[in-house]
Amino acid sequence: MRKALFAPLLAVIACLALVVTPTLAQTLVSSPVIGNGTDGNEQCAAGIYATNRSESIIAVDPTHSNHLLGLSKFFFSSPISGGTDWSTVYRFNLGSYNFSGNLAQNQLLPGYTCVPGSGSTQWDATTDPNVAFDAQGNAYSAVLAFNMNNLQNEIAVNKLPAGASQWSLPVVVDQFTSNSGLGQEYDKEWIAADWTGKTDNVYVAFTIFSLSSGQVYFARSTDGGQTFSQPRVVSNLSGFNTYVYLDVDPGGNLYLEYTNFAHLFSNSGRAVVQVSTDGGQTFSSSRVGPSFTGEPFVARTNDGWTLPNTTFRDGIIDYFAVSHAYTGHLYIAAEQWDKGGCTPTTDASGDYDIAFYSSLDGGQTWSPTSCANDPSTQGDATDQFQPTVAADTQGHVAVAWYDRRAACPDKQPAKGYYTSPGASNYCIQTGLQWYSDSGSTVSPSGTNQLFGPIWDPQEPANEAAPISTVNAWPADYVSDLPHSVFEPCYNTSSGTFIPICVTFIGDYFGLAVSGGTADILNVSTYPTFNTSQPVSQWAQPPTASGAYTAAATYPAANNYYQQQVLIIAKAP
Repeated sequence: MRKALFAPLLAVIACLALVVTPTLAQTLVSSPVIGNGTDGNEQCAAGIYATNRSESIIAVDPTHSNHLLGLSKFFFSSPISGGTDWSTVYRFNLGSYNFSGNLAQNQLLPGYTCVPGSGSTQWDATTDPNVAFDAQGNAYSAVLAFNMNNLQNEIAVNKLPAGASQWSLPVVVDQFTSNSGLGQEYDKEWIAADWTGKTDNVYVAFTIFSLSSGQVYFARSTDGGQTFSQPRVVSNLSGFNTYVYLDVDPGGNLYLEYTNFAHLFSNSGRAVVQVSTDGGQTFSSSRVGPSFTGEPFVARTNDGWTLPNTTFRDGIIDYFAVSHAYTGHLYIAAEQWDKGGCTPTTDASGDYDIAFYSSLDGGQTWSPTSCANDPSTQGDATDQFQPTVAADTQGHVAVAWYDRRAACPDKQPAKGYYTSPGASNYCIQTGLQWYSDSGSTVSPSGTNQLFGPIWDPQEPANEAAPISTVNAWPADYVSDLPHSVFEPCYNTSSGTFIPICVTFIGDYFGLAVSGGTADILNVSTYPTFNTSQPVSQWAQPPTASGAYTAAATYPAANNYYQQQVLIIAKAP
């Protein structure tokens, strides 16, 4: 659950316009952005954000349905040409994709990156992308910024005014500025704006973790994001409350949803909804909803953090949306570890399926569990995971997820791309299931849609992480998967060092629905989307613990980076 927080800084913004042709296939939308950043040796440098992009969000402007706005993590390299990619040492900042017609402008959010020559950096990274539009077409994003050395972290909000091409500098919502971030850290922030036009309110919620609990805090702006109230605790259940969401229904009611875990790193949680009918001044008591069970902790590489066969960690267990057609209608899509039918199990031989729930009374009661993925894929030893859900003003509801039902192809689309050709429950497509909310019932529309091409989540790398007899990163192994080393990379067992590196494809991805059209912004490493080699070296932290401020470098193996691609799909 650890991620950290953000605060305002001066940023260098560079943009690149990219022609995007909306089709039912995946279309590349990420492109290089020049800007400053903090390298893996804690030095401020001029560089480029041109390698990996992961973890995304997307929203549709209510004043202009063709105007999409997405965000994701942009990973940093320095110097600008032929430098070192710092993806593996947690160096990234949030950037946006501003679609206008057939153009997608890539841009860093300003106020967080460093200025070369100014001394030590305040923020090493910003994370957890989210975005919301108000009724006038202004967009807002809550940002978490953090410093690796002193553990300072912050929540702030950037605004993109309607019709503008540049984001504003951030407005601070809350900060931990002393060296006390350990045991006091923000995470899982979310934002909502009153899209109904009834108020100028903007809402922010986030978790503050201590060593013994996690509570949800809330702040609001009544002046369009110029100022925010003092954050206050609104969750009232013990344990760890996280995976926070906010949204507004057509009546102007504000819904806060989060997942309650009994203890830190628990693999089972329950959904909790609280509603405000007065613009965030007060909230109802907790309305406890569906429960979800995650993958059990098992004795294998990356114990309990990753899906079978691969090294990337799983992300957020559930996702929440509010109907923009009917007051009080709510939806949840969640991972359920099962052996079929989305019935939870603690059996390690199960797999992930996607459970779907709806409420027609503001979260007081919920529908029985149903699976969003096709019956043939339920309990079939393949994983469907990281679900997201969204709804529009016409009763269309869409659930999307990452899907591993199809084996990796045997044929290579480019030299050495698939790290395990033909492997089952390994490579990824995007799955989509539509639902229709009539106002009195919510029912599925058609069967699953799948979108490719099938991509390898273990790229970029030149091979799977090997077992070693030396407690050091092996000289012949090169990997650039984001966040790929959690210290130490190797644990020993009877003299053999076993890799426990945990890699990252994002904790969630973006889905927006408008007028029966789903816009999906997600990751792919497929070679078609990677056309340049912007760096010559990849960084790896040394195996000594706590060494974020020292990084070794190795020759880059390939350029199959994580990129952001757009899928556009119509409801049946």
